[in-house]
Amino acid sequence: MIINKQNINISKDLDLENKNIFINSNVKICIEENAVLTIKNSSIYDNGNQKISFLGCGNNPGSVVFKNSNIDLKNIEVRGLSFPIKNLHTLYGGLNIVQSQFKVDNLLINNSLSEDGVNFINSKIDVKKIQAKNIQSDAIDSDSSSLKISEIICEEVKNDCLDLSYSRANVNSLYGRDIQDKVVSAGEASILNLIDARLEKSEIGIVAKDSSNVYVNNFNV
Repeated sequence: MIINKQNINISKDLDLENKNIFINSNVKICIEENAVLTIKNSSIYDNGNQKISFLGCGNNPGSVVFKNSNIDLKNIEVRGLSFPIKNLHTLYGGLNIVQSQFKVDNLLINNSLSEDGVNFINSKIDVKKIQAKNIQSDAIDSDSSSLKISEIICEEVKNDCLDLSYSRANVNSLYGRDIQDKVVSAGEASILNLIDARLEKSEIGIVAKDSSNVYVNNFNV
């Protein structure tokens, strides 16, 4: 399945299953009417130069779920998404990565309307840079996942920048500004290795709880 179309509108739930999806050009996917775009048991990749944007549109923006999939993309933008509304299926992120492998160079999250800007669940994450700004609750929420992230930048987040539960994370650099709760929250036996942390104008710097271990080389607050 090759996506060449640059603008796609989704106004009702769309499930793509057992697909090989190739992004061949920059694409903007506008999701409205509380629609949920679900991609499962699939692979999605590009030629290394493209950007895919998931945009919440209208008065009732939608959300995105990757499940049991392999995501290997250069640039992803997530803007103005809400959380999925589905019976017997509770997720809290605008972008939800569930039981998947997620490899991305740049992940940009803006104006999140969901509880989590991005929610990683039982997944393996390899991201060079995550930027999150103007987030209603948590920017990055990880549950039972393995994370390798080179750089995190969080600004104007109403809850936590990085929230770990039952997760292992290696982060090279983290910058947090105007975080209204915790810049880093490690709970439920999580392990975090953080090389460089720089925090400004935030409520709480780093919290380790529930038998979690946090190792920090440089801490500037």
